Amino acid sequence: MSSATLMATVSSLAGHALAQNKALATLPSTMMVIGTALSTIPASLLMKRVGRRLGFIAGSACALVGGLISAAAIGMGSFWLLVAGAGLVGFSTAFAQQYRFAAAETSSPGFRSRAMSLVLAGGLAAGFVGPLLARWTRQLFDVTYLGSYLCVPVLAVLAVALLLGLRMPRAVEDARVGGHARPLTAIVGQPAFILAVLAQMMGQGVMNLLMTGTPLAMLAHHHSFADTAFVIQWHVVGMFVPGFFSGALVQRWGERRVILLGIAL
Repeated sequence: MSSATLMATVSSLAGHALAQNKALATLPSTMMVIGTALSTIPASLLMKRVGRRLGFIAGSACALVGGLISAAAIGMGSFWLLVAGAGLVGFSTAFAQQYRFAAAETSSPGFRSRAMSLVLAGGLAAGFVGPLLARWTRQLFDVTYLGSYLCVPVLAVLAVALLLGLRMPRAVEDARVGGHARPLTAIVGQPAFILAVLAQMMGQGVMNLLMTGTPLAMLAHHHSFADTAFVIQWHVVGMFVPGFFSGALVQRWGERRVILLGIAL
């Protein structure tokens, strides 16, 4: 996730620097989101087939290749190559979003909520680490942002090194209540499912609008890159902190009231 927050900090600015048509400046950031959306289901299916550990390694490999492609794009001044690299890093984010499920699956019922909270805390830390790395390495080389993009494959290698030494226990499965599993068509046709998907689409859309456009808006208003990194840090904090108590709010107030609270915020 540190790679994702780093990319969110620099991608729109790098796109603005490379794109001949400045209206396309946010396309690298957008391609990251599209890559994540397109690969979420394939990532889950792959992990079901090969296991969580190999799946996470595959995700880190996507970040490694995507980061190298993005760094090459910066060095060559190729906007469209930067877009392609961002898409691959987006693939890796889809795998990274599975960490919380892996934590839940491999934990005993009594420790499950705490395990997921620890994973969320890791995402919160990534919100600070990624923008800080972008800030410290932006001018590391003569080509602006090259150092920032080279951090992505370095982080991927570190993740693979940790994963290679990881021995994940088998998933702890709850006993299934009697009855057959419902077909997917029956699930997606439910009003509650449709409401949840629409709420998620709108919330994610607003979040991405702010995350991709803010660095450019701050550049236009002559803010420093350090200020931009600071704002992105706290944007990510706002993304992850509610995860620590949103479940309790849903239990107390119900899903619809919490959705309305999110819209109001």
